[in-house]
Amino acid sequence: MFALFALATTARASSLSTARRQARQARRQARLVDARASSLERRLQKQGTVLERLEERTADLERVAVKEFEILHYNVLSNYSATNMLPWFCYGCNVTAAERAEMHRRFYAPGPTGFKRVRGKGWPTWAEEVLSPERRAAVEAYDALHFGWERRCERLIAAVCRHRVGCRERAPDILTLAECDCYDEFWRERLLQRGYASTWRKRPRSSIDGCAIAWRSSTFELLASGGYDFGSALSRSPDRTCHFALLAWRRDPTVRLLVATTHLARNPESDEQLLARGYQYGSLFRELLAFAAAHGAEDVPVVLTGDLNAKDCDELAGIARALVRLLSTPTHPLLWSVLDAPTPATTVTEERTLRIDYVLYQSESLSLTGVQPPPAPVR
Repeated sequence: MFALFALATTARASSLSTARRQARQARRQARLVDARASSLERRLQKQGTVLERLEERTADLERVAVKEFEILHYNVLSNYSATNMLPWFCYGCNVTAAERAEMHRRFYAPGPTGFKRVRGKGWPTWAEEVLSPERRAAVEAYDALHFGWERRCERLIAAVCRHRVGCRERAPDILTLAECDCYDEFWRERLLQRGYASTWRKRPRSSIDGCAIAWRSSTFELLASGGYDFGSALSRSPDRTCHFALLAWRRDPTVRLLVATTHLARNPESDEQLLARGYQYGSLFRELLAFAAAHGAEDVPVVLTGDLNAKDCDELAGIARALVRLLSTPTHPLLWSVLDAPTPATTVTEERTLRIDYVLYQSESLSLTGVQPPPAPVR
């Protein structure tokens, strides 16, 4: 029994020794953890102080930094009117100039034989005696491949949100979109995913497209938005719209920018529409002044973009200035100091190559630092 007792006592003493050793190790580890935590806290405090000084220095620099921004305008071709089965498209079958002229004549024929406002645009009736069944099938195949919204929408969002400058890709600070439909279903959320907040204004009447303005949320914040609907001097029924957005730089909210975008009367080749567009263009500056005055922004720099459907924006400006003088109407000073950012042709099809989309800016308060060619056409 003595031997058993001695063995038991020895085992108990060994167990107590191990427990004390483990306790001492645990206390040492705890002290090491506490020391490391204290060291990390001191480093964090030091880094916090450095960060505060850097933020103060950045704020000092931003107060004197040049407020430079990049803006891109794009007519995205509304989904509801995007089809290859129109006389100015008809890609895929090598249409001659004479064939296209005949299809235009049939398409715009007055009375019951015209197809401009017919649902489906009357395809293929106006092309039946011009294009063979095989060529019409080629037009339809091209439409299915390139004009369908499911495929085209992804190419559009990529084209407007990123572009290449030299060997680098860049994202515009501001986007303006003409003929923008599917805004709630597509554009708003997809722009948000790319870092852009946005606002949209629908065209009046039955049209489901409109004008959109988007801006990088990290660069700008929206102070106010608005707009107005208008027709032409020959028609009092509004069928077009202009959209305004008053933005402020996040890094310096005292600096603001007023962005306006619009889409004027169609058919730039028609001299008959020139007066209508001149009237619309002139009324824009009156409404722009009213919006600016309502938000204390009469002296804020302005950028005006849009599909003006005009081969020469100076010609529109001349008509607008003449109307202003004739009617003695107060207008925004942009009308008298507007300059154009020169770009190549913005509408390129097999039928025509024209520059009808513009970025205009107030030369009294803004200066142009560079111009990039338009993105490649999305088909």
